[in-house]
Amino acid sequence: MSQSSSLVHNAYDNLIEANYPMAKIIDKFKEIDPMCRLGKCYGYQNVLYSLIQPVIEKSTSSSYVDLMHNHIFDPLKMERSSLGYDAFLETPNHAEPHVLTRKGWVKTKVKPSYYKILPAAGVNASVADMSKWILAQMGAFPDAYSPAVIEMVTTKRIRTRKEMRKRNWRSILKNAHYGYGWRIYDVGGEELVYHDGSVAGFRTEVAYSKEKDLALVILLNAETKMGSNLNAEFWTEIFKPEPKPKVVKAKIVRKKTTRIARSMVPRDKPSLIPASE
Repeated sequence: MSQSSSLVHNAYDNLIEANYPMAKIIDKFKEIDPMCRLGKCYGYQNVLYSLIQPVIEKSTSSSYVDLMHNHIFDPLKMERSSLGYDAFLETPNHAEPHVLTRKGWVKTKVKPSYYKILPAAGVNASVADMSKWILAQMGAFPDAYSPAVIEMVTTKRIRTRKEMRKRNWRSILKNAHYGYGWRIYDVGGEELVYHDGSVAGFRTEVAYSKEKDLALVILLNAETKMGSNLNAEFWTEIFKPEPKPKVVKAKIVRKKTTRIARSMVPRDKPSLIPASE
């Protein structure tokens, strides 16, 4: 959950896109040499992250889909949210993915292979529903998301040095960590909880600041960097330091005085009085 499995980034995501059976993909993990000791370095994973699904299902004796509806979608009234490829197609009003080609933006088909990893890439949601979900993350619905759960998932678990090199964030980013499913950014001493993601034809950006009492959700049906650029620009503006008030020093203007020589002072009477004739 904290993306600190010690394995290379995005291990076997290419096999997901190639529609390999999950059992074969999982079996191949034994061929990977770790980069470090377990829990000591960051390596983002989708396949391993999604192994939480069978763990939850076995421990609760419920399906992952049912659990998501019972504990998240229904309590938050996320009426246009679902999981899975079939559920996406059954929604009449859904966005179609677009990819950039030499001829410009072209509509493409949704890849069903992504839905093999439901926790990482299997949720369908409208921007209105995502707004409800992000409000829950900020504490607006404590019955669905308790303060203890929010603190647990946003506690810094592993430092993510790679994030510090992101071109559109590096001017304001002071530090970066990963929690449980969330990135935690230090922006000028304030905390920004953030995540992004993409699959062929879609891009998602979500972020919130409890200090600013503000959140941003961006859903795009095009695989473009515009979303990440917009997100970074938005928070750069929000966290811009307040300009220091200019202290204007008052200039003291001294009155000019004319120094008068003694010889210029008029006398009451002349020094010599001429004798009368």
